[in-house]
Amino acid sequence: MRNRFFVRFRNTFLLYILATCVSAQVSTYAADAGLTLSVHTDDPNHLSWVSALELTQHLSNQKLSLTPSLRNKDTSADFELVPLYELATEVPALQVLTLPFYYPNLVAIHQSLDNGLLDLLKNKSRNAGWELLAVWDEGLRHFSGNRRFDRRINLTGMEFILLNPDPVAEKQFRAFDAWTRDARPGSQQELLKQCLVGSRADTLQRIWQDRLDRVHLDISLSGHRYKGWVLVSTVERWQQLSIDTKQTIQNVLLKMQSWQRQEALLRETAALEYLKDRNMTVHHLTEEQRQVFRARLPEDMAALLPDALSAREKQQLLTATAAFMRAAGQE
Repeated sequence: MRNRFFVRFRNTFLLYILATCVSAQVSTYAADAGLTLSVHTDDPNHLSWVSALELTQHLSNQKLSLTPSLRNKDTSADFELVPLYELATEVPALQVLTLPFYYPNLVAIHQSLDNGLLDLLKNKSRNAGWELLAVWDEGLRHFSGNRRFDRRINLTGMEFILLNPDPVAEKQFRAFDAWTRDARPGSQQELLKQCLVGSRADTLQRIWQDRLDRVHLDISLSGHRYKGWVLVSTVERWQQLSIDTKQTIQNVLLKMQSWQRQEALLRETAALEYLKDRNMTVHHLTEEQRQVFRARLPEDMAALLPDALSAREKQQLLTATAAFMRAAGQE
């Protein structure tokens, strides 16, 4: 009798534990259902939005729902896809990716990220309360204006329009004896009016999107600075997700990486062809010309990094990135 009672009690107890575990797992998955993503763009044709849709599809294939929205100001979104410079206001270490004439090419940036730089930046972001999940390309910045800028001397006295706060660009252009002016145009027409007398430095996609071919004659393919987007969640929200959900997202992002980089490259290539068709003259910088620009910048690139970083932090970042480039054979 006692043994039968014990067996019955044991079975009942095991069923209770199993039910509790299943309930907890269902509850966890329910908490992960209906995830949301705020994409900080108003343009449904922008690469950031297209990349967000691609991510949504990949996650859907893994039975995980993600709903993206354009320029959603709802701070309750589970994830955000924002321009790198926006997050850099809170995680200034990210500006190491935007140092001018520091990385020899886009491949060097990719290989640095893949060889450890991304992990370093993830740690820096986590300390600031953000879980950095991915760095996505838009492209490299090039000079656009009514003068060829493949020669450093031609920047002397020229004015460059900045559409967002960019202290690194300000320091860079001062070193090139050029001026900068902040502008927040309310329309494309207003922007073009300002660019009649002002030059720009942006990705080919953005130069085409803003239709600078209407006011500028020349593009100089300097490829001097990186412009990207970052996919983030708050550390608090990320920690609330189940292990399975986090693993699925990380696996999908890893698989998406080559697609996203290739898509950005295709869009940059197409934008250049569009601009050529609009009779903009393209100037390619030689390695010697790039070195002339580099020679005008501080020998210690730490001087270009944000003042919010200590001297020790700046040196750590530069030492690390140099090591990552050496490891990738790109220094």
